[in-house]
Amino acid sequence: TDRIGPTAALATIRKYLNTNAHLKINTVGAEVKRMWRDKANKHGIDINISGIDPLPAFSFNASHAQNMYAAFVREMLALNILGFRQFKPSLAHGMEEVKTYAYAVDGVFEKIRNMSEEELEAVNPAHSGFYRLTS
Repeated sequence: TDRIGPTAALATIRKYLNTNAHLKINTVGAEVKRMWRDKANKHGIDINISGIDPLPAFSFNASHAQNMYAAFVREMLALNILGFRQFKPSLAHGMEEVKTYAYAVDGVFEKIRNMSEEELEAVNPAHSGFYRLTS
């Protein structure tokens, strides 16, 4: 495997340059940030959007934020999308994938917005950091 490393590195650099990967992941990431903002505004959900375009993230500004994160992940998984509060664009993501993701986020944000206080409290909250791994 030691002989393959430099060859793989050069192939990766060539692909990066030939596909303008930096432009694509920046464009896709910026579109996801815009979409999160639009969908949150549409459903009256207060979120904060952060991160650089190639690594965008959002956070819920609510007393039950951890419960909302958990509900978001659960509902996205139910739609066969591995989604959480970050998005990691790659060359595999095109605008068609972003549209599919946006449609899912729209529905999930609507579900979260319509959850009662009791329903939110009943959702097992998402853990932050490595707490769940060390306790």
